[in-house]
Amino acid sequence: MASKALLPTFEVGGGVTRTDGMVQGAFGDFRDVDARGVTGGLAAGLRLNIGARVYEAMAARRDEDAALLDSLNAQQQLVLRVVELYENLVLSKVALDINQQLVESSQEFEHIASVRHEGGIGLGADVARAQANLAASRQQLVQSENLWRTTSVRLAVVLRFEPSVLLVPAETALEPWQLPPAATESAYPDLATQRPDVESLRTRAEAAEQLVRARWWDLVAPELNVEWRLSGIGGEGHKASPETGPAVSSAAGSAGRSVAAWQNAADALATPGANTFAALSSAAGSGGRSFYAYRNLFGSTRQEEDFERQERYGIWLNWSLSFAKFDRIREQRATAEIAGLRADRAEEAAIAEVHQAQYDIQSAMQALALANDEVAASETSHRLSRARFTAGTAIAFEVLDAQDALADARLKVARYSADLNLAQARLLTAAGLIDGNFHPTGP
Repeated sequence: MASKALLPTFEVGGGVTRTDGMVQGAFGDFRDVDARGVTGGLAAGLRLNIGARVYEAMAARRDEDAALLDSLNAQQQLVLRVVELYENLVLSKVALDINQQLVESSQEFEHIASVRHEGGIGLGADVARAQANLAASRQQLVQSENLWRTTSVRLAVVLRFEPSVLLVPAETALEPWQLPPAATESAYPDLATQRPDVESLRTRAEAAEQLVRARWWDLVAPELNVEWRLSGIGGEGHKASPETGPAVSSAAGSAGRSVAAWQNAADALATPGANTFAALSSAAGSGGRSFYAYRNLFGSTRQEEDFERQERYGIWLNWSLSFAKFDRIREQRATAEIAGLRADRAEEAAIAEVHQAQYDIQSAMQALALANDEVAASETSHRLSRARFTAGTAIAFEVLDAQDALADARLKVARYSADLNLAQARLLTAAGLIDGNFHPTGP
């Protein structure tokens, strides 16, 4: 926008005029006229404060750079969104598989309880408890499948796939990622200060500073004006006939003066050494005036003028002082200060996001290690309780509790693995390292 201020402005205009009434000539005589005129013109002008426009152009360029950085930041946020949805899709599919295993285990336990009851060595209450547990497991399976389908639709919408198509993740289990060796742990906060959204705000702050300088140039520097104008005028009309008495007197007087002038010219020619050139010039001028006097008396009143062309060039400098310009300087300075504060806050927030992501990674890693230990212990407990129940030395509650504890432990491992992966993705995003080619690696 500022660069267009360096381009000239063009003007095109035209019009028609009519004059009907008394007018005064250049030598004081009055005439009654009826005339029509046509005017037209073409102009090109350039009016600018060179210093101010240069700084505005620089600010506009910085704004364009900031817009590109905003676009890059939007791409990174989109990649993070896709990663989050995909991890949730994998988590929902793993949870579905775990609940499917829970249903199968519940069915097997219900079969064991039924066989023991039919053999007379088990209680009917154990069979009822096993059937109730099987029904609850099937309800969890339905909820897990619904969560999987919902997550699939959300991911398909973001990727612009057909939502009716059920997305199945390539991974059958959630495995922790390994961060790419793009930066060391201590370098992530420094990288966060250079990520696109922070750079965009910093660039906009620089643009605001450039506009402050432009407002100062508007105040103290002169303004350059350059103009070229092409115009023309033409038309036709009638002038009223002059009064007869004055016109006859004027014609007669002109004729008398012309005769006298020509007599003087003849005398000059007959006299040796006389100034014949001056006498002849006076006689010719007097004769011309006499001709136009009689033409005015007897000639036509119609006048026609061709379209006459006029061209004008101009260049000048002017300087104006306005209190409104001081107000604009103060306003722009306040805008620049606000833009600088926003950039500082964004930089601090980016560093905080890096540290938060690093803390989340550490927490998820510790929780995942404990969850793996819980899975191992739960598998042992479930196996032993099942064997004791089959041997008749354990009650059904022990088996059901061990079965639920094992399913919960497996879900915790999947959830903490997803939390760890998402924390790493957020760390890369906070440092500005994530992009469209992001591909995590397993352990």
